[in-house]
Amino acid sequence: MTNTRLLARDEVPTELTWDLTLLYPSDDAMRADLDDTLLLADKLSGFAGHLNGAKELLAALNTHKQIETDLEKEYVYAFLRRDSDTTDATANALFGTAAKAATTIATKEAFLEPEILAIDEGALDGYFKQEPGLEEFRYELEQIRLQRGHVLTTSEEKLLSRLNRSLDSADEIYTP
Repeated sequence: MTNTRLLARDEVPTELTWDLTLLYPSDDAMRADLDDTLLLADKLSGFAGHLNGAKELLAALNTHKQIETDLEKEYVYAFLRRDSDTTDATANALFGTAAKAATTIATKEAFLEPEILAIDEGALDGYFKQEPGLEEFRYELEQIRLQRGHVLTTSEEKLLSRLNRSLDSADEIYTP
């Protein structure tokens, strides 16, 4: 029987590890981008109660798109950084920061779907005519409208988004 020992992370050859510098050169660079994404989420939450025109809707959807794109990169970096070495306290803390930010952002975005659903069908059709840039979001808007019976009020959506971190904690605790 061969006695094999698992290599410590710093003993694994570099060519067998993820090159996370393709995403960020450092943890600090990722944190800086995450801070910017949180500021963008603050900007998005300023649209709450103001999706009453084609330009406002387009601006909110573009902001939301940018947040989702940026957050995905930041979250993936933190996730892979943690999974590279689950014994690394710094990497675990970084992932916790990203997960907390994702929950915060989800809470700030919670108004979006209920307010889109509140837009009259005729008014929404008019928005597409007024603002050609909305065409990019037509499918997404149609999918949201199809979920009409399954979307909660803004306050209920915010409450649910705050619970996400708690609801996901069991999976995080038991993930090796």
